[in-house]
Amino acid sequence: MTPISDELAEQIRAIREEVVLKTLSVTLIAGGVLLVGNMARNLHLGNPLSVVHPLLYLALLSVYLLRQRIGATRIAWFTVILLYLAATGGLFIYGLAGNSAAVYMAFCFISTSFFGMRGGVVAATLSVGTMVLVAILHIGGRIALSIDLPTFMHNPYSWVAAVLTVGSMSWLVLSQVGRLNARHMKLLAEQHHQARHDPLTGLHNRLALESILDQAIADALREDRELAVFLLDLDRFKNINDSLGHNAGDRLLVEVATRLAGCVRGSDTVARLSGDEFVVLLPRLASPDVTGVAAKLVDTLSAPYAIGDRELRTAPSVGISLCPRDARDVETLIKYADTAMYAAKAQGGGCFQYFAPEMNAAATERLRIECRLREAIDLGQFALHFQPKIDMSGRLTGLEALLRWPGAGESSLPPAQFIAVAEENGMIDEIGDWVIATVCRQLRAWLDDGLDPPRVAVNLSTRQLRASDLAARVAGLLAEAAVPARLLEFEVTETAAMENAESAARHLGELGAMGVTLSIDDFGSGYSSLSHLRSLPLDALKIDRSFVRDIASDANDLAIARGTIALAHSLGLRVIAEGVETLAQWQLLRDNGCDEVQGFLIARPAPAEALAGILSLGRVPLPTTG
Repeated sequence: MTPISDELAEQIRAIREEVVLKTLSVTLIAGGVLLVGNMARNLHLGNPLSVVHPLLYLALLSVYLLRQRIGATRIAWFTVILLYLAATGGLFIYGLAGNSAAVYMAFCFISTSFFGMRGGVVAATLSVGTMVLVAILHIGGRIALSIDLPTFMHNPYSWVAAVLTVGSMSWLVLSQVGRLNARHMKLLAEQHHQARHDPLTGLHNRLALESILDQAIADALREDRELAVFLLDLDRFKNINDSLGHNAGDRLLVEVATRLAGCVRGSDTVARLSGDEFVVLLPRLASPDVTGVAAKLVDTLSAPYAIGDRELRTAPSVGISLCPRDARDVETLIKYADTAMYAAKAQGGGCFQYFAPEMNAAATERLRIECRLREAIDLGQFALHFQPKIDMSGRLTGLEALLRWPGAGESSLPPAQFIAVAEENGMIDEIGDWVIATVCRQLRAWLDDGLDPPRVAVNLSTRQLRASDLAARVAGLLAEAAVPARLLEFEVTETAAMENAESAARHLGELGAMGVTLSIDDFGSGYSSLSHLRSLPLDALKIDRSFVRDIASDANDLAIARGTIALAHSLGLRVIAEGVETLAQWQLLRDNGCDEVQGFLIARPAPAEALAGILSLGRVPLPTTG
């Protein structure tokens, strides 16, 4: 049974309040009918206590007139108390056992409606207890009850009063209890639907998917058929969500859900796991080849989306796992589809991949790196090496801080391997802050030793560049170490800067206003436009090492290097070539006007303590020119 949530309990409380107020008005009508019947009988019999019922009715009318002031909870108490008094008065004053039994029934049902099962139990206990007490008094001769059937039937006012009492009370009970039950059941049905469906898209959620998939696996194994699980993740969705806002992101997700539902059969299941992750379940397949369906999904979801006045584009990375080929349980099938989806992302996205056993090994290795990363952060296992940058005269112009992970009892991992994992799982934020803080402390240490350090460059990740408080955090770290901002430089990849050019320009502008130097790293490897480049407050461009590597043997790479140098100089920017490893590369860069170089030919990265000599001289010996 689905547990009742706090929200549902509040809705039920509101319904009970509504029922209380409506029951009050209905009770006035029922009480008026009952009053007429009993007044007629009592006046006919000459009972001097016939005034009791009118007084109870007037009390109920007063409650109704003051209902806004009294409140639903007090009205509920007044109503059930008056019903109890009416039933008990009927027994003690009029001796009408049948009429009182009907009113006691109304008392119990309405108490249950107002106060739940506990209220009903208390009301039933009071009713039975009172009737037992009256029976004892009747047997003892203390009171007389109208239970002589012939006498009752010969008195028309008695049975008219009884019929009116039973009829009016039944109407009251059935109408209000029926209304409460219908609304209650409707809310329970809505909660059951909400518990199994995504509130944004209306698709099945993870809970429902696991239940449906579990049954589909059982059916597939019993019928000796196949089923396929597609796990889809939207490429660059986070960029859209961050740059345009969650409203645009939500509208995009709704459109994706609509397209997915339109691509599959009625017997297939589409679910949203979380964020921009969706699952499509194809049960009862005659063949495990679902390439056509996967291609259709990729094409359909890759088409432009009209969101407001914008045309947005995204594409899915799709991972596919099959039952029984890959696995025979829910958890493993979803995990393998997720693994295949990451393999599709590694291929550049916008494609699909079937799960293969070797992917599992890669996913296991990735998980191992994640676990080790967390441990490395907690235990402080990272270290920084610094690689010099020089101008063409050999003067030391800067250092680049490079992250190293020596490892603890294991072989060290190359940065390219663990930084990508840190970017994906968000640990890069903590690592990036540690790098900036460590660089600031190292600069302070060099200054305290009487050295004159050059600027130290730190690589900013895409996630760090998105942070709205980036400039404030950097200012705090600089102030804590008492280091001037001019000694700090940030390198941002071309892709990161162009991901959201407006936001990047704002955040980089805040850093530049502090006096921090800014440069574009790996220039030429992304897809920036000149207009966007001009909008960024940059000081330098770094030519990507892929163009430097073959500059001496590939005319195209040499042309790109020349064009980049000319472009940078036209914008008033310095040009730095990274990855310089041969004398020929250095000579060509020098001859074509490159301002600074960095690479193994100049100096390899080294720990801070190994750089004292270079920092003292302020120079690095030039490569031998022969």
